[in-house]
Amino acid sequence: KFEDGLTHSLQAYDQFAISQMASLSVLDFLSIHGIEAAIKWPNDIYVGNRKICGMLIENSIREQWLSTSIVGIGINVNQKIFPDNVPNPTSMAIETGSSFQLKPLLDEFLSIFESYRSRYLHINGGLGKLTHLYLSQMWRKDVESVFIDYTKIPGGHLSGPVGIINKENNPLPEASFTGIARGINDKGELVVEMKDSTIREF
Repeated sequence: KFEDGLTHSLQAYDQFAISQMASLSVLDFLSIHGIEAAIKWPNDIYVGNRKICGMLIENSIREQWLSTSIVGIGINVNQKIFPDNVPNPTSMAIETGSSFQLKPLLDEFLSIFESYRSRYLHINGGLGKLTHLYLSQMWRKDVESVFIDYTKIPGGHLSGPVGIINKENNPLPEASFTGIARGINDKGELVVEMKDSTIREF
């Protein structure tokens, strides 16, 4: 949990930087253990087409500043068997064939996360550099994909505004569309180029 004094220089408008730092920290952490991954917008972590990590981030705003940020990060570490309703999971154990002690991993990850905070939150131009790194690690960036637009599904927005799906397993064709993820805008929204070359932001 980050409190005043750690996030005091981050404006509310720039709060997506927390998600970027957390995502990039996970990538660096996994890379140390021989696992190459990518960021599925906004902050899921994929190894190939399998999800190894998800996050929930809760930010509190005071006036124009980010006051506190609680970052919940769930990395699949030693799990090898998953429920059937989890469609595409993987874990560090599956990817490496090894098992891990959790406490050393936690200490290692926190050190990486702190290095991102100190490097990018308190220097001129740091957020721009952070965004450049994030974009360089985006899963399926500049690759044609099929998306589900959850805003077209009653109540679906509760699951998120948009998601990339498997062409062979599209449960909601009426809400799907083809496009290319081109990056993110200043607010961290996903920028998608449509088939007709128009741009939509989610």
